[in-house]
Amino acid sequence: MKIEEQFFKGKKEDINNINNMFNMLYDRISVYDTGDYPVLAGEKLQYSEFIKEDRIEEKSKEVSEVFDEISKYFQRAIKWEHSGCMLNITPPANLASIATALYSLLYNPNCSQDEPTGYMLAMELAVVRMMAKLAGWKPDNSSGIFTFGGKGTNLYAVKMAINKINSKCKTDGVKVDDFFVVSSEKAHPCHKEICDWLGLGKNSHITIPVASDGRMNMEILENILRDKIEAGKKLACIMLSGGTTNENLVDPIKEVYDLRQKLVEEYNLNYMPHIHVDAVIGWAWLFYSKYDFENNRLNIPTGTKKKIQRMYNRIKDIKYSDSYGADFHKTGYCPYVSSILMVSDRTCLQGLGDKDREYSTLKCGEYSPFEYSLELTRSSIGPVAAFTALRLFGYEGYQEILYKVFYEGEFIREFLNQQKDFCVLNNATEGFASLFIALPKSLDGMEITNELLMEKAEFIQDYNHRFFLYLNESLENRKVNFKISFSKSFKLFGMEKYIGALKAYQTSPIADLDEVRKCLECLIVLKEEFDIYKPLVEDDINRPIDFVYR
Repeated sequence: MKIEEQFFKGKKEDINNINNMFNMLYDRISVYDTGDYPVLAGEKLQYSEFIKEDRIEEKSKEVSEVFDEISKYFQRAIKWEHSGCMLNITPPANLASIATALYSLLYNPNCSQDEPTGYMLAMELAVVRMMAKLAGWKPDNSSGIFTFGGKGTNLYAVKMAINKINSKCKTDGVKVDDFFVVSSEKAHPCHKEICDWLGLGKNSHITIPVASDGRMNMEILENILRDKIEAGKKLACIMLSGGTTNENLVDPIKEVYDLRQKLVEEYNLNYMPHIHVDAVIGWAWLFYSKYDFENNRLNIPTGTKKKIQRMYNRIKDIKYSDSYGADFHKTGYCPYVSSILMVSDRTCLQGLGDKDREYSTLKCGEYSPFEYSLELTRSSIGPVAAFTALRLFGYEGYQEILYKVFYEGEFIREFLNQQKDFCVLNNATEGFASLFIALPKSLDGMEITNELLMEKAEFIQDYNHRFFLYLNESLENRKVNFKISFSKSFKLFGMEKYIGALKAYQTSPIADLDEVRKCLECLIVLKEEFDIYKPLVEDDINRPIDFVYR
């Protein structure tokens, strides 16, 4: 192995060399892609089988030898583009974004400042302006920054909120008891976790119950905010859901904005509580701002069109927020990690540092995000991939992608609604995920009501968990070619007990509906098998789970 051959010298032959390496990897990894399955082949092994290669060799190796070793680590990788991959909100990344993001790595840019990146950081500035316009903000006043994930966008939001109330917190710290943060019970759990990371403590986070539609209960929110403010506490941040993971719920942004304004005036607050929308999933529905729902270019069926339009009408109120987060690696169809924090007032973000600069007046050598960012080291993948995707797809492309994927979810729910042994729990959803339960045979002939589900919640949860494990084992044995997930903590509105839910989360815009149907038909057959081979009655719910199935 020649050392000089392992580095980019700016020549076409280096690109050819990389292509050859890709082909070598493909040849080795593709041996695990056996059959039409959403997961690459490979047994479930202990990690000790992999980490035993824990020594550094004395001598260098050839690339082909190293790739022989590396290929085994790709076993059991998920194929997100597969029609049977219904696992989570992780879509396949578009090839153009992958290509440009990978190519940017040849120049090894550190996006902490522009000097080591050339004009690649200008792509971040361009994306920030595009995303500001998408949200209905003035781009010259707005700002944004790519960060390490959705949790990072929320962490930035609360940090900015604290800084707005007490700018001395950067030097003097904060009194933990002074601040509180609120979000709904349907919000992402990281909202509480970041209070821990920022030193406020998890107890500074207050969970607001939801109304019957799953959105933040405004009456309870107002009562809690008044009680806390009157007790001398400072409301740092109201964190709103802009599309939850399972149900794509969007909290009432405009109503919260109006409440915030009323309380500031009524209590004569000397600060403005921050409103952040955790829209890492729901932001993409903003592309429907330019969709003519009346002429309906995509011929979206009426029922589906109403849901998409309703989702857009909710998320468009993001313009009333102070900041929002968006994950391009989710509904932007880009590679990990491509998360951006957007801020309506640039001084709010730049105030985390010591400088305030208007981006439009900057010239090369003057853009230095490290002056206010959490990270001193930032990858180019997010800005480059997002810029590529926005230029590639535009409004119409994203409209089509979201419709295709949402329709797949509608297709799954409609199919399951026709099955007597299954009950869909989120027929009214405006999101991709289909939440449903398999019904135990003991409930045959009974009318499935919320009261019955509540009465049998523990039994139904245990039954569906065991059925989920049976499905996983069937995939391991290559009896099925689909993979779904299970949410053990799901419960319907008004229920005190968790019922749990099976979750089919189809996010691939190239999924074949005929293949999806075959997966669902196989699900029906597996349910029948499960009831024969692993019958379960209510007295058995404490029975140990047997992972070995016929």
